[in-house]
Amino acid sequence: MTDTPTDAAHAPAAPAEPAWLTEVRLRAGRRALWLRSLWADSRYPGEEAMAISHSEVDRAMRPAGELALAERRFYREDATAAIVSERISQLLAAGPDLRWDQLTRTLGLSVPEANLLALALAAEAAPELRRVYGYLSDGVGPADASLSLARVLWDWPPDARIDARSALLRWRLAWPRDAGRDPGTAEGQWYADPLLLAELAGDGTPSGPLGHRVEPAGGPVLYPAALDEIVAFAGALSAAGEPGRQAAIEVELAGPAGAGKTLLAAQACQKLGKSLVSVDAATLAGDPAPAAAAVREVRQARLHGTVLTWQHADQRPASAVAAVDGLADLTFLETDGVTVAPARPAAVRLHCALPAVDRDTRHRLWSEMSHEPAPAPVTDWALLPGEVATAAQVLPAGESAVSSVLRRSILAAAPDLLTPVPLPYTWADLVLAPHVAEHLHELESRVSLRGEVLDGWGLANLR
Repeated sequence: MTDTPTDAAHAPAAPAEPAWLTEVRLRAGRRALWLRSLWADSRYPGEEAMAISHSEVDRAMRPAGELALAERRFYREDATAAIVSERISQLLAAGPDLRWDQLTRTLGLSVPEANLLALALAAEAAPELRRVYGYLSDGVGPADASLSLARVLWDWPPDARIDARSALLRWRLAWPRDAGRDPGTAEGQWYADPLLLAELAGDGTPSGPLGHRVEPAGGPVLYPAALDEIVAFAGALSAAGEPGRQAAIEVELAGPAGAGKTLLAAQACQKLGKSLVSVDAATLAGDPAPAAAAVREVRQARLHGTVLTWQHADQRPASAVAAVDGLADLTFLETDGVTVAPARPAAVRLHCALPAVDRDTRHRLWSEMSHEPAPAPVTDWALLPGEVATAAQVLPAGESAVSSVLRRSILAAAPDLLTPVPLPYTWADLVLAPHVAEHLHELESRVSLRGEVLDGWGLANLR
């Protein structure tokens, strides 16, 4: 059955191709026209059976630049090639692809770097182009992008170079197949990170594969002094530096799990007009390429204008720490307060040790989570914010369940320091002189009322 005109009229339109990919196709097609014309000009009968033909040797022996001039002249004078050249000009005159322009400008790519990235990414977007690259390189099979191919397709100036300091490598956008080879080698083949295709299609997320976005927090401010200090520190250093040359800022948040370090980082970012992405650095240790994984997370944050916080920052592999050094303007490092994250000479760091939250803060946090009266552990125990949240989740099972769950959690946090001791006795089992019993009951009252006295009456600073 053949398609009728009506069928064609109602067929879904092919999705529009991004301009950067169309440009690669046009330049590759134009180059193919030139090579066919060049290879057809044979003066030696039977040389098509030769691995290296007489004509190929003759072309290689011509003065440098002569073939390039002939190729440019062909693009002007050949009717078909001239049409392709006009389409390329029209494509460029229409303005840059906005997502492509944003990616290349944000990550600081030079024009040759952007050309090579487009060539490598095109092979990921349309794998059949690898056969075209092999043809254009006069190879015997499919090939990946190379500097030599990018150079002729975009007619680079003679001094154009890509070396080990390239932004392509720094941001893990593209890399040579042979990792041990000089990246400036003309025939070295390059791969591109296929994750960039989602970014260029508008499907990219503010985080890489390991991270997740932290929504702006609307709850109570747990550490107002630390929050003000972070915002003042980061804001002052950002304003003092020249655009693009600000000092890299690291804010280390030290405190046990459940202290609210990520919440504090999110609140600081909110005041600085940024969004926060959280990544557990412990996951990098199990990644086969931790440096590349870390760079991808920082790259996504840079592209979307977000800030990273590294949970368990002290567990980042040394290779990952070195790979992202200097790539982010502001980074939060979350540690347990016992170990510290390795320092980098290129960054300035603010250390914030998170204090225990007081009784009033625990009550304010509780009121955000539950309309029920606060159970005794929330009132009397020096709980972390995360433990208050656990109490709110367990409360439907009863206050005794809250005490039991929290007690086990506290004991588990320091198994070498705390040992639970069974207490089968009550006050009625204790036989004491009346005045001794009175003093013990008074001591019990002081302990039970310590939250009210120290926090409620503001006497904690006198300890």
